[in-house]
Amino acid sequence: MGGVVALGMFDGVHLGHQKVIGDTRAMAQRLGVPLSVMTFSSHPLAVIAPERVPPVITDEAERSALFSELGVDYLMELDFNEAFSRMSPSDFIDMLSETMRPRAVVVGPNYSFGAGGRGTPEMLRDVGERLGFDVVVSNAVFVGAEMVSSTRVRRSLAAGDVRDVTACLGRMFSVNGVVCHGDERGRTIDFPTANIELSDGRAMLADGAYAVLVTIESGQYKGSRHDGMANIGYNPTFGASSKRLETHLFDFSGNIYGEKMTVSFVEKLRGEVKFSSIEALCDELQKDKLIARKILDERDD
Repeated sequence: MGGVVALGMFDGVHLGHQKVIGDTRAMAQRLGVPLSVMTFSSHPLAVIAPERVPPVITDEAERSALFSELGVDYLMELDFNEAFSRMSPSDFIDMLSETMRPRAVVVGPNYSFGAGGRGTPEMLRDVGERLGFDVVVSNAVFVGAEMVSSTRVRRSLAAGDVRDVTACLGRMFSVNGVVCHGDERGRTIDFPTANIELSDGRAMLADGAYAVLVTIESGQYKGSRHDGMANIGYNPTFGASSKRLETHLFDFSGNIYGEKMTVSFVEKLRGEVKFSSIEALCDELQKDKLIARKILDERDD
């Protein structure tokens, strides 16, 4: 390929990852060559230590779309398998050189590679000089006093800290999926919801209620955007058997079953609560709706 290559896992494509890709893009433009990303299609821990695999922040399709938005010309997603897990750092660099033929390589400050993660940016730079390519190590990105990392994003998601997640990602955290049938109780209390089943392998915000922005991605209402509020969890008042995202779209009454929908989280309203009665639930939902409308009306778009 002969371009400039960004290396990393890039789960979340957070501000630190965007810095790596931005540095790669700048160098590629100076050299007049393509910008490439080489990554893995799944987390290496899925092979090395399956019990420690972290939940993914962005699925493969979302990550690919974000790469495209950042100007990536070529994306190589490698399958991390047993052979990769045993590959020495020097063999990994040889593979990189032979496969990508880079003019330069860009990595983040914590990048590691090869069996046991023994390869370091310094090692990559030393070997790269002999093989004819430059190595650039991007500076870490800080939000507040702490470095932005995928670990930090997962921790903030688990805590329901929407503001920190948004600050670290440089965009709102979003969930997309196909609207499925639920118990349809919402219709009986004038709070109909569009439901998306949630995967156990996906990093998710803490259970609770949130102010959200919704985009319908297919069907009759494709491209329409709506304010709303959403609940993540098992709906303990009624004892749902599976975890789901239930979203109430404000001022909308169309049928979107089977359509694709993206829900972007703006701010947390409260934690998940088991209410003593339907009346108590309805009262709380009315309060949530007023607060969510105020939050969304005050946003700077």
